[in-house]
Amino acid sequence: MRRSLAFAIGTFLILLVAGAAVISGCGENAPASLDYDKSPDNVLVEYWAGGGLPAPWDDSISEFRLFGDGTVIRNDPTAKHLFLLKGWIGDDDVGKLLEEIKEAGFFGLKDEYINESVMDGVSQIITVNLKDEKKKVKVYMTDVREFDATRKLLIDYPMNEAMADYEPEKGYLVVQKSRGGQKAALEPSNELYGLLPGAAALKEAADTRKPIEIDGASLAKLKRFESQQQYVGFVVQVDGVTYEVFPVYKPRYLNE
Repeated sequence: MRRSLAFAIGTFLILLVAGAAVISGCGENAPASLDYDKSPDNVLVEYWAGGGLPAPWDDSISEFRLFGDGTVIRNDPTAKHLFLLKGWIGDDDVGKLLEEIKEAGFFGLKDEYINESVMDGVSQIITVNLKDEKKKVKVYMTDVREFDATRKLLIDYPMNEAMADYEPEKGYLVVQKSRGGQKAALEPSNELYGLLPGAAALKEAADTRKPIEIDGASLAKLKRFESQQQYVGFVVQVDGVTYEVFPVYKPRYLNE
């Protein structure tokens, strides 16, 4: 009886230790140092999601980017559609985020997790670029606990008062002739018309399916308007023609 009890206790302790090793195993491949290049050109942490069936409003820009100097460009979680904000965080906050990513088990992940049974799905990529290691993980249509935990850290990263509308150097408008629908055209007096190119440029963009390049300040204003609307994009009437216009930071398809 005592021998059986001792065996049972010993087995339990072995399983307990093994379980603890599994739980803590996510940190086995963690980098020895979280030091990073603090230059403003270094994309330290990045989250990107995209793919699936094509749509005119597809945007290839990343939803979260943290640069070495603490600059943050991230999606506004309160917006109805993709809308980027830009701000800044200090070295302590950067270090804290990297520690949280480490604790989430990100550095112990494989490079890819692919669900080959799904076609035309969405891919997600998280990249962390440290001095001694660059870790990039791609997930396609499957759940990976440590990846999801890391993604949540980035998507839910706290807002601060320094966040302002992100103005890139340039942006784009994807234009197509309206096929009708629930979106009403903007009133002719709407100031957004002043941010759009002329009738000839809109017609050419719709006919050729080539995005129109615009300045970043105009894009930011158009994206701000779009972010508060029920539907993505907006409808305008120019010279008797009705167009759907989709402001994008980085078009997925330049020409098809």
